Amino acid sequence: MAELFLFGPKALKRFGPAAELVREQVQGRTFQNSVARFTYGPEGAVCELLAPPNALFVWLGSAAVELVDQRGALRALWEAFALAEEEGSLLVVYDEKKRYLKRPGQAPMGEARLRAPACLAMETGRERRLLFFDGREFWDLRARPGLPILTPVHE
Repeated sequence: MAELFLFGPKALKRFGPAAELVREQVQGRTFQNSVARFTYGPEGAVCELLAPPNALFVWLGSAAVELVDQRGALRALWEAFALAEEEGSLLVVYDEKKRYLKRPGQAPMGEARLRAPACLAMETGRERRLLFFDGREFWDLRARPGLPILTPVHE
């Protein structure tokens, strides 16, 4: 399994060609809401935030995906908050105006809300999680960490 995480317009611009090659590997059904586009198929998954903070998440390989209701989405949200506090990063996009970002060793940005999100992406040492609302149901994807496609570049 391999993974690619790009945050912010600078990273997307710099690594855009590589990201496009990786994105093409994932064939499947595509869903879109007001904040993100999500594609899931047997080869992996891609989630792209359409507005700032602009991010691209790609998993190549198997992942567990299930449809959950709003109650299951809220449970996933609280699990993600707890894991991010312990050991990882978490980006929750509630809608076009509200988001929450937590990175290790940094203070959270935004407000944690008691509402199911339009899109959630979590990265911890033991799990990657994506929760995506397609307008009717929530797709809850869980995957083990993979090998990074791009490693940090030091200039």
